[in-house]
Amino acid sequence: MAELDLRGTDPTQALKLLDELWETRGAGTGRVLVTDESRLLMPHAAVFARLRTPLVGALLCVAVGRPGGATGLEVPGPLLAGQDAGLLWVPDEAGHGWRPDGPALIAGPDVPGGGLARLRELLRLPEVFDRTAVLAAAVPGGVSNPGMRLAAGLPDDAEFASALLTAISELLEPDARPAVPPLEEGEGEPEETTVRVRDGSPLKAAGERAEAAVAGAHTAAERLGGPSSLLLFRRPLPAVGEIAHAGQAVAELPTHWGTLFAEVPADIEPFPGQHRLLREKGVLLPEPEKPDREQVRMAFGGYVAEALTRGSSLAGLKEGLREQQQRVVPPRLDAERELDRACPAEVLDRLRGDARLPRSQAWLPLPGLAVTLLAGLGPFGVAGAAAFGVIYVLLIGLSLVRGPGDGLRDERAPMMETVAACVLGCFLVGAVGPVDLSPALRLASVLLAGGGALATTLWSWRSRCRRWVRATGLEEVPAVLAELDATALRLAAGWVRAARGRAGVADLVRAAAAVAGVRDALAWHAETRPAADGRTGARVELVASVRRHLRGLVEAALEPCWGDPADDLPTVHQERACTATADRLTEWERRASLHGALEPPPSASDASLRMEEADAGALANEVAHRPDGVMWQLLGPGELALTRDGDRHPPCVRFAPEATRAALAARCPADTLWIRSSRHAGVLRLVPVRPDAVRQSWTSDGDSWETT
Repeated sequence: MAELDLRGTDPTQALKLLDELWETRGAGTGRVLVTDESRLLMPHAAVFARLRTPLVGALLCVAVGRPGGATGLEVPGPLLAGQDAGLLWVPDEAGHGWRPDGPALIAGPDVPGGGLARLRELLRLPEVFDRTAVLAAAVPGGVSNPGMRLAAGLPDDAEFASALLTAISELLEPDARPAVPPLEEGEGEPEETTVRVRDGSPLKAAGERAEAAVAGAHTAAERLGGPSSLLLFRRPLPAVGEIAHAGQAVAELPTHWGTLFAEVPADIEPFPGQHRLLREKGVLLPEPEKPDREQVRMAFGGYVAEALTRGSSLAGLKEGLREQQQRVVPPRLDAERELDRACPAEVLDRLRGDARLPRSQAWLPLPGLAVTLLAGLGPFGVAGAAAFGVIYVLLIGLSLVRGPGDGLRDERAPMMETVAACVLGCFLVGAVGPVDLSPALRLASVLLAGGGALATTLWSWRSRCRRWVRATGLEEVPAVLAELDATALRLAAGWVRAARGRAGVADLVRAAAAVAGVRDALAWHAETRPAADGRTGARVELVASVRRHLRGLVEAALEPCWGDPADDLPTVHQERACTATADRLTEWERRASLHGALEPPPSASDASLRMEEADAGALANEVAHRPDGVMWQLLGPGELALTRDGDRHPPCVRFAPEATRAALAARCPADTLWIRSSRHAGVLRLVPVRPDAVRQSWTSDGDSWETT
């Protein structure tokens, strides 16, 4: 936007002002607003001729005052030539209230500079200028008289200063209580990276030995309890040795890991020398990852945004970041206790294989009695019963001495009961005497007695062996190995977490320093702005908008802290945040002084103002004012006759701040302009001037203005 004021200048001075404009703005400019006196339009015809160049995108002229002669308004031909030229004639700078269909005028508003100053202020807005230039050029005859309907009640600079100081004072509150609790432990951290053990390494070999020993023990335990394990006189039993060997192999595994964790604690980041030890043991840690700035920003930056949204002061935010540091630091780990929990000593003790075989069943004497009775029915009578009784007692005794431990000493009482049952059977056979049975039945009774004695002994032996295997805990060992492996790798992952935790703590320390820098900048800003600038009177919605934008400035100041690739010192971030916040505040105030109190800071993504229902309705009514209603028309009683009769709906330019669009869009006409400036809202009306009241004149009778 270039502005040229030719009022009170002679033709030479006017051309000189134009030359200065070209020198200042360059030969080409998008928009040129010219203000001139009506009586000087013709003497300045050469200026308008030079402005009619393709280098000027849009030209709009405001002619002030009444013409000097009685022939009406004389306008240079170059000014109105073409389809993109228009003239706004302001015969009365103060203006009056006027309705197009009524001849009566009422007194206009009493404002400094009158209506002309407000008109020029509106035309300096690029959006209003462009729409007005198009509508003015389309008016028949090219000349129109402007009128305005301006909304009152928009926030001014004093309100903005008051709202800003209020928002700053809230952030500077000394309350150090965090508005939101710290993130949960592990929240926002990257996914756990797997720690591996290299094939062929000492730790891997120890694990493979333990698995092989457990598999061999399982195979031997499956064979234990069969006839061969009882009748083939081999001692000690193979299963006992296999289980004991498995226990030793399993016990070595937590010892290896425990020694490693004693050398390299699981809750600290390994030093270079410790890294070499880990490689020798076969522990493969993942390569150090560069901080994922986006993930860190979403976690820690999201916490900062939520805390500020809930009204946390900078002191409370700093305290929340300090508490978060305690959660980011990996917890202390007791590797020895964790390994003992995964591989209990009680399991290893049972795996030694020296546990005593479970006691024999209490009902074993009853089969002995049955065996002797059946054998007594055979051809040998009492002798057969005694022989089979002895066989049964020997088999039971064998099952007692074959198992681990001194079973015979502990089983004396059950053994004596079995002998007594067999003796009782023999006595009963002798007392009853021979029984008349066929030879086949006698043979069957003998076979049944022998088979029963053997089957009972084997079943008792197998049952006791199975109970003994369960007592050793062999069936639990695979789950113990899996838990031990998972626990060891989880503890080893603590080395990775410690490295990541160090990076997270560094981010939080930098952020806390940046918060201190922001606080310094805000405190300095508040001290240099006196309370008289507007401590009172700022409306609630404006304070809320400024508060939201100020929170955005704080978040922007902390943004470089998250995953800083340069890993700068906290003092660097503090100074950087202080400088950035001060610069952004200064730029925000500069923009607000240019465009109004609703202008957001440079980094803001949402500039909308949340308005009260009553305020939004009142502002929308002004913007939607009827074109034939009463407006502040810049004319006097003598110019009423020069306006076109019967034009009840002259063209209008409706405009409102872009910041109010969300609240007003549904209430305003579709052709409303949403402008950047938040100082202006309302309607600019262009009432056409009768074409017969305007006379175009050229520089000479014979030459066209283009050749002049």
